[in-house]
Amino acid sequence: MTDHDHEPAPDYATDELAERQVLGIAISAPDLARDTFHRLNAVASWTSDQRLIAAAIADLYRSEDPIDPVTVQRLVETRAGTDDVARRVTVRVFELYSEVVSPTAETLAYWGERVHRVARARTAVAAALRLRQQVDQSLRNDDPVGYDRALSEAATAIEAAATKLEEVVAPPDNYAKLISIPLGHDWVIPGLLEREDRLMLTATEGLGKSELLIQIALTSAAGLHPFSGRPLALAGGGPMTVLVADAENSERQLSRRYRGTGERVELLCDRHGVPRPGWHDEDDGALRFVIRPEGIPLSDPRELARLERSIAATAPDLVIAGPHYKLTLADTTDENDAKAMIAQLDTLRHRYGFALILEAHTPNSSGGRERDLRPIGSSVFRRWPEFGYGMRPVADTEGLDGMPTTVTFERWRGDRDRRAWPRSLSKSTRGLPWTPPDSRYSDWLDHDGEEWVA
Repeated sequence: MTDHDHEPAPDYATDELAERQVLGIAISAPDLARDTFHRLNAVASWTSDQRLIAAAIADLYRSEDPIDPVTVQRLVETRAGTDDVARRVTVRVFELYSEVVSPTAETLAYWGERVHRVARARTAVAAALRLRQQVDQSLRNDDPVGYDRALSEAATAIEAAATKLEEVVAPPDNYAKLISIPLGHDWVIPGLLEREDRLMLTATEGLGKSELLIQIALTSAAGLHPFSGRPLALAGGGPMTVLVADAENSERQLSRRYRGTGERVELLCDRHGVPRPGWHDEDDGALRFVIRPEGIPLSDPRELARLERSIAATAPDLVIAGPHYKLTLADTTDENDAKAMIAQLDTLRHRYGFALILEAHTPNSSGGRERDLRPIGSSVFRRWPEFGYGMRPVADTEGLDGMPTTVTFERWRGDRDRRAWPRSLSKSTRGLPWTPPDSRYSDWLDHDGEEWVA
């Protein structure tokens, strides 16, 4: 035995980051990753905990069972051997899943080729070490046959190491494909929100932002327009499934707030001859809640998976979540932390196809200036949504409780598409709690009705 018999492969013959990306894509987009994963799994020597996770994914593919963070976690737990390993690898599964922001064929091809190249590099390094040993031995033993065999085996191994992962990536779409896309809207709320749209709503504390969000949730689940109260069925829409992820209020607080507005929405249904929602039935699924007053930190992979399970079970058309600062344990003023949070929300939004309304607070005023309606935190929040609106109190409209009864509904970023957002809202004791005071709003909806449902 020579001094070279047990030389380790160099560090560059492993790439844990590439492995994490490939496994994460396999967990988040199993159909996309199927063929690439099978080719890689045949040659890759997954490092550390990835080996156990890769084996679980491979078995789920073979059994044609669903692949998602939960199914992979369950299978890994049964094979971990010890509780410590089970806990560690379970956390790793959700880390892999949450690290993948937007799985695409191009991303998979890049990281897959990297894993494949590193696996082949290990083959090349092992072949080189074996060749060195065999050449030393054949020369010492004066064995020309062994010498020729060593060279031949090394040449075959090196040739195999030079092969590339066969992956065909579709070329980018051309102009003809682009203009063939239908121009119609895939409405969730006709005239306001299309599927996968994002709205951030801001206001100062106590102004009625939460009440407006409750109104939007209840009317949408009942099939009514959230501002006019008219049946959406008349505009090509209807009742939808709504999921509210409240990271601030308790069950008791929400029960009090929803009950009063829910009764007013039911009366509106009666007025318009629309069937009342079945939300008093415990089995009704039109309006569901994730209530976590302690917060929903999406930066924790376990919390992200927990929220996704709720979304997957509900299949909502509309998700109303927030406030935004309680959806992460990170600093929302830091741009990278803010980007990480919205990337997680975007992944869920794109994966499940819902429109998203995100509640946000506003920064304190300074220097005697009027309070800014932009969301508190990083400027990335101002660039992110399709629509950004805030509620600003109108002076001299205070009610008996001292709170303004009329607010302007102001955009704090330019709209990415033309929509029928009201310009102002007034408190009402009849109908909906917040309604546009200008009767021309309803006329506008009537006049442009065909455009809103096109």
